[in-house]
Amino acid sequence: MTFASEFRQLARQRAGIYGVTAGNAAKLLGLTNATVVKYLKNRKILARKIGQSWHITLTELINYSKRGN
Repeated sequence: MTFASEFRQLARQRAGIYGVTAGNAAKLLGLTNATVVKYLKNRKILARKIGQSWHITLTELINYSKRGN
């Protein structure tokens, strides 16, 4: 890892956006990408949109899987 990538990763972690993208969340939850994006838009899964990609915290993924929706 370069210094710049390590700095970005640390900044994301401190900002509370350290997590996974919507595509990776879909793989982890066993859903399609379209379903995850629909849940993100309907606020069933809370996340931050940074640029054109969604960033979901691991805590939110755990909370979603516990709810069993």
